[in-house]
Amino acid sequence: MIKLSIDDLTSFHDQGPHLQTLAESAHARVLLACLRPGQALKDHTTPCQVAIHVVRGTARVHEAGRSTEAREGELVIVPAGSRHRVEAAAETVLLISLSPHPAASKYPAEHRDRIVSQVPHQAV
Repeated sequence: MIKLSIDDLTSFHDQGPHLQTLAESAHARVLLACLRPGQALKDHTTPCQVAIHVVRGTARVHEAGRSTEAREGELVIVPAGSRHRVEAAAETVLLISLSPHPAASKYPAEHRDRIVSQVPHQAV
């Protein structure tokens, strides 16, 4: 088990969104995204389901010609293979979960269940 402090890992950059992988395994990848107002995660698709949890701030999520505003504490789920983008309306912190991991096939069988984190964390 891994325990992380989102507050300690939150970092904003003026030149663009700050993205950081918090943890990953073959089953999922968890990212922290910190965006200043007006910054965006560009239009893209992923081969997996994407769950976007707004930890702080407000974001607009666009997908398949639709859009929704997501506020602190809200979760937006984007289906696998769907083109989407996320824009920050305010200083925004997002937890983004991709499941399964987009590169799940790269994990050898003996490592598929191992959770890896490259950021400061506490093993509990």
